[in-house]
Amino acid sequence: MTLERSHVLIAEDSEFMAQRVLEALQSPTYDITHVRSAEEALEMLETEAVDCALVNYELSDQTGIELIESAPSDIPIILLTSAEIDTIAAEALDAGVTEFVRKDNLAAGSMPVLANRVDVVIRAAR
Repeated sequence: MTLERSHVLIAEDSEFMAQRVLEALQSPTYDITHVRSAEEALEMLETEAVDCALVNYELSDQTGIELIESAPSDIPIILLTSAEIDTIAAEALDAGVTEFVRKDNLAAGSMPVLANRVDVVIRAAR
């Protein structure tokens, strides 16, 4: 039996957080690409087959929500944020966010939750 591989894009400008996410998603089922800016992420989303994108809310060149508004709408997107979700939820959902993950939870060790959410949104999109 061959595992179906999924291409996951991580748009995160914090090297520490990117490393934490990369460690959480280390699996034979993922091909992972990490970019540090919205511009790089958008280029990847427009030119590559991506099954899920994890996007930081605060990127160096624009917000994750601005990136999501420009991204193809058929890609599930998980927004990584340190902001209170209540304050950004409506805008993020209108932009097309599939799921939210609090970055403070990731730093505190709930990485299995992130891997599970990635699996769930990929399966739901297929």
